[in-house]
Amino acid sequence: MIIVVEGTDNAGKTTLALSLAKKTKAIYVKSENIPPKDEYVRQYSDILIASSMYGNGLVITDRHHCVSEPIYGPIVRGASSISPSICPTFLRQVGIFIYCRPGNKVITMNMNERQQMSGVVNNIEAIIQEYDKFFLSEGIKERTLRYDWTKDSEQVLVQEIKRHARFS
Repeated sequence: MIIVVEGTDNAGKTTLALSLAKKTKAIYVKSENIPPKDEYVRQYSDILIASSMYGNGLVITDRHHCVSEPIYGPIVRGASSISPSICPTFLRQVGIFIYCRPGNKVITMNMNERQQMSGVVNNIEAIIQEYDKFFLSEGIKERTLRYDWTKDSEQVLVQEIKRHARFS
């Protein structure tokens, strides 16, 4: 089963994805920050699908271009670098999306202290809105677990992953 951990910059994705991978003995994969091209996204997605067939069948990816690029690309560069037709097949393969979503104040609090991709700091509110919209969309919201590291228990996510893994 593929689990995609997503959210804006400073939402706690990497910390959570690493911890969940360790606790569930999943394969951990970190998406690169480079704006991808269609063929790269196809190959990357195929590798994740294939990887979910090994070990205990769990793959946790820290971001995926099919979620983040259609959000960030249009806002920070004026257009997405991948075609809309590339992502639907992969997105259907995802068992669980974990949407890291602390409050806006938490997300923006330390944004200037860490290096950010160009255009993120000035557009963070728009990015947050687009993420919220994505995770409420049909076919996605039913498979989304929302996580706020400032108040939610990581153990609940571990239990949900294990429960879903048994039934997939």
